[in-house]
Amino acid sequence: MSLSDYFTNPLVMLAYSFWNRKSGTRHLDILRDMDKSQFYNSQRLRDIQTAKLRRALRNALQNSSFWQRRFNDIGFKEVDIESLTSTQGLPELTREDVINHKDEIVSRAFTKSELIDNVSGGTTGSSLSYYLSKHRIDVRTASTLRHNLWTSYRIGNKLATVWGAPDDIASHKPLKTKVREMLWGKSIDFNSNILTDESVKSFALEWDKFRPDILLAYSGALNFFVNHAKDLKLTFAPPRAIITSAEVLTPEARKNIEEFIGAKVFNRYGSREFSVIASECDRHNGFHINAENLFLEFEPIDESSDERRHAKILVTDLENMAFPFIRYEIGDVAVVSENKEPCGCGRALPRIHDIGGRVTDYLRLPDGRYVSCTGLTVTVFPKAKGIVQSRIVQKKADRIIVQIVKNNEFDQESDNILRKELGKVLGDGIEVELEFPDEIKREKSGKYRFAISEVSD
Repeated sequence: MSLSDYFTNPLVMLAYSFWNRKSGTRHLDILRDMDKSQFYNSQRLRDIQTAKLRRALRNALQNSSFWQRRFNDIGFKEVDIESLTSTQGLPELTREDVINHKDEIVSRAFTKSELIDNVSGGTTGSSLSYYLSKHRIDVRTASTLRHNLWTSYRIGNKLATVWGAPDDIASHKPLKTKVREMLWGKSIDFNSNILTDESVKSFALEWDKFRPDILLAYSGALNFFVNHAKDLKLTFAPPRAIITSAEVLTPEARKNIEEFIGAKVFNRYGSREFSVIASECDRHNGFHINAENLFLEFEPIDESSDERRHAKILVTDLENMAFPFIRYEIGDVAVVSENKEPCGCGRALPRIHDIGGRVTDYLRLPDGRYVSCTGLTVTVFPKAKGIVQSRIVQKKADRIIVQIVKNNEFDQESDNILRKELGKVLGDGIEVELEFPDEIKREKSGKYRFAISEVSD
């Protein structure tokens, strides 16, 4: 694709290019390189991965005290990197490691002013803080744009979002971002954290006036929204495409969304730590891995006899030299397939058959509201210190149990913050009970289930 193919018109291209030159970002250059590399043959892509993997390991060994200690424990030295053919046997990185050893993991090759702090709520319910480099921010932006372009999106299109992360929706965006979006890519936003009949009706009216080109949504939240809209007998003018992310998309939910909205779903798998990890092309035959920037490994967790296996995902970030994520156990499950037939789109990027992780329930409250637990992970839990892992269990409409695996930083203030902030969201009359187990076990599938609601419709 030429540069002009990324935009709706030349004026948008000029404004966008000027803004990016002024801010010093290089994501358009990276995007153009990635547009080429996605069609490289498999061997060339593996060679790129291998070179970047060795660079990431060398950086960790030279500049991270955490990784120096871990590698020393197994006798792994810099001389071993050049002959490395597999990462098996190298230590894994857990969420608990990042929570407890953040300042030791960070690379000494970066000054404090070069580090960009980021926070993830995460599917385990624990707040995760880590660093990104400016280059990694550019790569994240380019990776997201590449997948958006697969869906027919162009910079300058009108977007609608059904989203739950507060920093991503319009009412929470800084003025600079709002001004930028006035020049290219206007959007209307539905906060999916709490759904009511009134909010859904209001969004339908806004949609009818705005007529968005692309819909971007949390997978589960959008399916829930669609069911609400069906009950209210609302209609929506079809966008060109729907991009879903952040939650598991079941075949039933995909069918429900596509039939009601009247557009094809392009599902993708990502995380706050890495942005886009894998995504669907227009053939909808699995998820292409963002292989130029991430190295994924799959450790089987079941003994299925068919060609599709459930496997734990380990992620190595090939571009974030500021904070070495190496063999990071992200807590999600992939469905991998033995079928290695090339994708009809022509891209040689390896594929995941499906994503099996991130099952998140909504809490149904006595006043008829539905509260997204995904929303709670990014709005409430990061405010309290010392939470390693958590789970919400709804026993009754008015009784919520919050299970917390804590470390030494969790104190009475953390307890008070949780109760206060949950009270703000859930409202009066909801009993909140805190429990402190030593661990919260995975389901048999290998997934963490952050929310369990025992309240039926």
